[in-house]
Amino acid sequence: MTLLVLVLGLLAYCAVAAVGQNYQSYREASKQTLAINGLADGLLQARTAAFAYRDVPTDAAKDVGNSRFAALRRAAENYRDTQSDAAGIAVADRIVQLAAAYGHDFQTISEARADAALAHDALSHLSEDTRASLTALGQLAAGNGSVSVLRRQSQATEALLLAHMHVDAYFSAADEAQYQAAASAFQSAATSLTMAKSGLARGGIYGWENEAIALVDTAFAEIDALQGAAADMRGALLQYVTLRDRSRIWTAAQMRDIPDNPAHDIVDQQNELGLRGRALARQMLFAIPALGVVALLLSGAISIAVGRWIKRPLHGGATAPTAGQATPLEQTVAALEDLTASVKLSAERAKMGANTINTIDAGEDSLKMITKITEAMSDISRQTNLLVLNAGGGAAGTGSVASKIAPVKSTLGTLPKPPKPAPQLPLLVLRKKVFARHEAWADF
Repeated sequence: MTLLVLVLGLLAYCAVAAVGQNYQSYREASKQTLAINGLADGLLQARTAAFAYRDVPTDAAKDVGNSRFAALRRAAENYRDTQSDAAGIAVADRIVQLAAAYGHDFQTISEARADAALAHDALSHLSEDTRASLTALGQLAAGNGSVSVLRRQSQATEALLLAHMHVDAYFSAADEAQYQAAASAFQSAATSLTMAKSGLARGGIYGWENEAIALVDTAFAEIDALQGAAADMRGALLQYVTLRDRSRIWTAAQMRDIPDNPAHDIVDQQNELGLRGRALARQMLFAIPALGVVALLLSGAISIAVGRWIKRPLHGGATAPTAGQATPLEQTVAALEDLTASVKLSAERAKMGANTINTIDAGEDSLKMITKITEAMSDISRQTNLLVLNAGGGAAGTGSVASKIAPVKSTLGTLPKPPKPAPQLPLLVLRKKVFARHEAWADF
């Protein structure tokens, strides 16, 4: 009996260990799959944000890009933590370096763009000052009736407005033709002012010409400053464009093959996850009913052992039963009742375990065997209890012990035998449940 208990316990341990090991493997595969999915999504979003910022370099696009690449770096580090092979770790390290380089690249490009923007703002302020000087010159010429100076002032103002328009276009598109057009417009404005000053110098008889010449000189200096600011803006913008184009080429070269690796890994990992999940389901199909059967067998073995333990004191004191022997016997009867409840609980748990994997159609034969074993063990347990009580009653003879055993024996003898269930009913219910959710488990 002891050997039987040890063998059953060993079988239960092996079944639980096998299920636990496969479940741990399944959890690891699930974790790796989630990491790969996060990495692939991070690569896609970061790549989209990078090219969006380089095409339209606004502050909002820059903030989105920085956020996306920070998320990509975290996803790559998480992916690296789930990898055990050198190839997977190398891919993760490369993506982490790429994300870090992108962050540095964003910073460098942003600084170059900011320098170009500052130069453009300075040029705009100088242009406003120059227009104010030309406006004052026009008012002075109109007040003194100088048509020629007023015409030159108008030409210089129009040329300055045209130059400012070309400067804005060059800042937006970095088109060299726009910059050359702006330089030509600045030169036209300067030429018009030179002709106006020449006319004022020939006059010089009314007194206002000196004031007009001073305004012309101020406008000359401001136009020179405008041309210098335009050159500074051009240098900063060219630096920005160079960094942007170089980064775009570098980005395309670095990301050419990286997205393919996680994509292949995702497919492989999902296939592996499906295989491990099916293996786990098969093990649960046989392990859980097996545990239920083992529990029933253990309960039966313990019942037989307790019955034998009861016989010893009864045979030893059959001639003179005392009041002291009644108390252990009553405790034994209570123990048998608890053991019966334990057997029922084990059977219910085994049934619940079998219901959790009711979607596997291969369990039909196993359930047939479990039903037969359960009925046999129930019958053996019932007969054992009757034998124990008969032996106890015969040994005790008469007295208080016999009086307490007799009602129990009478009650067990009058209990109706459990009706035999329809042999096909559990199997029909199982098939109905299996086919009701077969598609969901097949996808899993």
